[in-house]
Amino acid sequence: MRFELFTTESYPVHQRLQVWSDALRQHQFRPALAPNSTPLYGTLATGLTARGVALTRIASSPQSLAHLRDDADLVWLTLHQTGEASWQHEGGQVVRLAPGDIIYRPARVEANAVFHTDFRQFLVSLSGSALNARLPHSAHGGGVAPGHLSGQRGMGRPLAAQLGGLGGTHGTLARAETAHSDSA
Repeated sequence: MRFELFTTESYPVHQRLQVWSDALRQHQFRPALAPNSTPLYGTLATGLTARGVALTRIASSPQSLAHLRDDADLVWLTLHQTGEASWQHEGGQVVRLAPGDIIYRPARVEANAVFHTDFRQFLVSLSGSALNARLPHSAHGGGVAPGHLSGQRGMGRPLAAQLGGLGGTHGTLARAETAHSDSA
């Protein structure tokens, strides 16, 4: 697994917004901070398996994040781990997120999240064709429809536990341990 870590702590305060924006743009995000907000801090830990599964952990200060549209055949699963937040996809209603909630959406659908407090999220991107038979279909051309699962009940609960376990160890596994996961 190829692993990268980015933190704004490596930069002077006056440069952080620009370098944070540049780092997030590589992952199809566009941040927006409220004027006169507290000094930005953020970490972005990313990993990519040999099979193209991307794992990303974001921890940062309050802001809005637009998850930009991408034409790739990918589906994003996002576990909201901490903080007060809400989420909306193109034309969808606003959903308040609780820790443990999961958002899923195809990469071709833009979505926006607003984080009112410091937050942490864990994201996984998978091939859309691998999930097409397992999730509700979209009116946007037959693929996976954007949606929200409560992490407190139903199928969302065990999925949130699995994603939370993976997110908790993301970036801490030794190189020897991740060498075996590249074949997954």
